Amino acid sequence: MSEKPSYLGLLNAISVAETDAGCYLDQWASVTPSDDVRAVIRTIALRETEHGLAFAKRIDELGYVVQPRVDPKNAERMAIAASTALSDKEKFEALGLGRSPQNGTSDVFDNFFENKDLDPVTGGLLGRYVAEERDSGRKFQACYAILCADAEKAAAKSNGHKGKGKAVPAQWGLRILKCKANTEMVGVELPVDPWKDFRAGTRISEGLRVAHATLQREGTTNGSIVLVSDLEILPDEVVRLSDVAAELRQDGIGLRIVPLFPTPAKYARIRQIVGDSAFLRESSAASPVAAPEGRSLRHALPWAFVLVALGLVLLLAVNERLLSRLEVRR
Repeated sequence: MSEKPSYLGLLNAISVAETDAGCYLDQWASVTPSDDVRAVIRTIALRETEHGLAFAKRIDELGYVVQPRVDPKNAERMAIAASTALSDKEKFEALGLGRSPQNGTSDVFDNFFENKDLDPVTGGLLGRYVAEERDSGRKFQACYAILCADAEKAAAKSNGHKGKGKAVPAQWGLRILKCKANTEMVGVELPVDPWKDFRAGTRISEGLRVAHATLQREGTTNGSIVLVSDLEILPDEVVRLSDVAAELRQDGIGLRIVPLFPTPAKYARIRQIVGDSAFLRESSAASPVAAPEGRSLRHALPWAFVLVALGLVLLLAVNERLLSRLEVRR
């Protein structure tokens, strides 16, 4: 039997990773509301699935079989791809896609051909794979750019902007010279944006990490963490929260969530990450918690005191009616 190829591990890793990618991209294509996005995602999903099979076939030709490897983050990627609460733009950001390879920069494929033992068949397969992966990156980037442009147009429209030709207040100190063909402005001086680093949403993952660390420091086993939140998170928080949830499950730490009136979309997003069993349910769906000012007049008035007061008024009226007026002689 010939010696085991030194590049067998690389072929195995590619086959497993590409098969997983084909699965979650296919799931994404099945739920996206955009036909244009679906066309791009489905094309790349087919590529990834074919890559998984092609490298499994090559491993078989070399006399070996693919060794399955469980990627702990694959379930998170599948949850993101299958989500109907996340937009396509948010999925690109959460999955880290949309960055196109550039000439003059390195990527993960640069060292694939450093192995001098590559046979011609395997080398040809790797060459096709690398070229198609980089082309997929360009397709991802182009699709993401369109989604970003659409989001900016929608935001501008909702804010009442007119787009091109809108007058710029002179006090802003803007100096716009001209634009290149690719729409990048040259010589633009903008004031400092005070909201540049502002981020809406809650870093739930950081709070859970602190609570987890506290339980570990105190030597608590089989403990639980109670999270009280409106479940508002940013798209890039999805992966971090998934990591923390996996760590809690691995250490046997329970997570209980008390939702503070989240929207259905927020609730669904968190439920896909932590599971439905993590949410504490109300004792009765017909008896929600209400603030004092939200209660009815029937609950707010001291009715006993009101009834007693009305009785006294009635007695005084009867007294005035029945008894004669007292006259004082001078």
